[in-house]
Amino acid sequence: MGTEMNSTNYTQFNVPTPEEEQHRLEALRIYEILNTEPEPVFDDLTKLAAQIANVKMAAIGFLDADILWLKSKTGIQQNSIPREHSFCSYAIMQPGLFEVEDASKDERFQNFPTVKNEPFIKFYAGIPLITPEGYAIGTFCIMDTEPKRLSPELAQALKILAHQVMTHLELRRHWKALAKAFENQKKTEQALKKSESFYLSLVENLPQNIFRKDIDGKFSFANQQFCKLLGKPLDEIIGKTDYDLYPKELADKFRADDAKILETLTPIDTIEENINSDGSKSYVHVIKTPILSQDGKPIGIQGIFWDVTKRILTEQELAKERNLLRALLDYSPDRIYFKDKDSRFILCSKTVVSGLGLKSAEEAIGKSDFDFFTEEHAKPAYEDEQEIIRTGIPKIGIVEKETWIDGKETWALTTKM
Repeated sequence: MGTEMNSTNYTQFNVPTPEEEQHRLEALRIYEILNTEPEPVFDDLTKLAAQIANVKMAAIGFLDADILWLKSKTGIQQNSIPREHSFCSYAIMQPGLFEVEDASKDERFQNFPTVKNEPFIKFYAGIPLITPEGYAIGTFCIMDTEPKRLSPELAQALKILAHQVMTHLELRRHWKALAKAFENQKKTEQALKKSESFYLSLVENLPQNIFRKDIDGKFSFANQQFCKLLGKPLDEIIGKTDYDLYPKELADKFRADDAKILETLTPIDTIEENINSDGSKSYVHVIKTPILSQDGKPIGIQGIFWDVTKRILTEQELAKERNLLRALLDYSPDRIYFKDKDSRFILCSKTVVSGLGLKSAEEAIGKSDFDFFTEEHAKPAYEDEQEIIRTGIPKIGIVEKETWIDGKETWALTTKM
């Protein structure tokens, strides 16, 4: 009879508990077996055990924190037994067979209600149900009302049946994990489809041309704007390369750009100038980035580009006008200036700078006539400018007397607008 224990921990009812009891309980919870309905697969095993051992009772029990819950039983009425009154509390303390030949004569068990009263257990033999991680979560046991001792053959049979219980529990646990993983995968796929739908809706409604190529330079995606630009349906673009869609010199350039991106993993963000068939110039803003796999390796190129000809031509025209204005301010013999709505200088010619006795135009910025002239001149000049701002009517060819702060007087023919 095996009674050796691997722990000296005891409950308040003097029932032994494993050293890693909390981990054992956590392991039990993983199987989600407590308080579940009876199942034929377990009931068949308990019936078989009772028959081959020729005993009146057999059970598969799982030991929770305070009760032994019986998943399957034959010859027993109770669905659960208090832990402090269960043989299972002792059986889980050793890896092999735990056997009690006559509980009525064993001081550990003789006062158990199941020994003193119905069902009057005398013989008990139990095999712990041990998880792959080594935690005993319950027992497979047989019992009888007469003292007995198992033969080695029956002891081995009981071990095999206990192993079958754990095998089924493991299969069910893995099946549940697989089902959960499948459900999570399904949710992920649904989220991915939703994300892809949003992405497609977005890229198909953007005015920009969007495409993707694989590592071999073959187009794997193109939005409708790109298809419209090439004048081809999508199925005539997918799987094609730049050489199938563009002149060779352009295709060579595109492939060189792609090769550089794939080699350096550095995006390209540039404005390209193109010469049209009529000799005019057009400009395209191009952004290309590498597509990387989960392990960081390049698997393709994605790009977006759009026409910016109007913007570039406007910028060039503005730059030209700005240069002309700068030349006018720098070389015109007339004094030319610009003021804000409060009549403060914001831009002025070199002749204004020298006339005001300044070293640079920056010294005049933010100042007004009141900083350089007496109020006799500054005030009328300010009122004229405010009237022009208010009415939009210019003042042309006005003869003005300028009285300077240092007392100097000058005359000027002025046009303001």
